[in-house]
Amino acid sequence: AVGPNGKLKDASEIVWYNDADDDQPIPSSSTIKSPLHPFFAGATPPAAVIAGARRSTRAPRPSMRILDPDNVASSS
Repeated sequence: AVGPNGKLKDASEIVWYNDADDDQPIPSSSTIKSPLHPFFAGATPPAAVIAGARRSTRAPRPSMRILDPDNVASSS
């Protein structure tokens, strides 16, 4: 898409259609207000508040006791 000055338009200035035969353009991202989970946005999620205290949402690392293949639990 070329602008009136002969230069390429920015993607935000282009009217997008799903199909060339469509009458209605695709709504721009500025008009769509869908909440995006922080995981997909690449942001760190906020700390969870549990019983008035903040707790990290980072997944804990398994202890060496669990990772040790020689540490087998007995079946009895």
